[in-house]
Amino acid sequence: HHHHHHQDPEALAAEIGPVKQVSLGEQIDAALAQQGEQLFNTYCTACHRLDERFIGPALRDVTKRRGPVYIMNTMLNPNGMIQRHPVMKQLVQEYGTMDTDEALSEEQARAILEYLRQVAENQ
Repeated sequence: HHHHHHQDPEALAAEIGPVKQVSLGEQIDAALAQQGEQLFNTYCTACHRLDERFIGPALRDVTKRRGPVYIMNTMLNPNGMIQRHPVMKQLVQEYGTMDTDEALSEEQARAILEYLRQVAENQ
């Protein structure tokens, strides 16, 4: 079903980046989210804020708008996502800038994802 991939941002993201699937717990892992907050403040706040458009999009509700595979692969393989993912291409055109490859590990990206899940619940 190759033509289906265009409709499904998650399936396409799984083809592009290292992360194929993400199993999210029902509950937020508070310790992981805390780790993610530190990483977010280190790597992401140069271009992103939670509640306002900055150099890149506001990220408070990103986990409600995008799937976990898309979010993690945007962190882990931004260049591939920019080249091959229509959602990402559109954002790059809209913002006139692109995500930097911070050479994060999958564990780090997963922690940041958990933090973003947490802040989405706390708006």
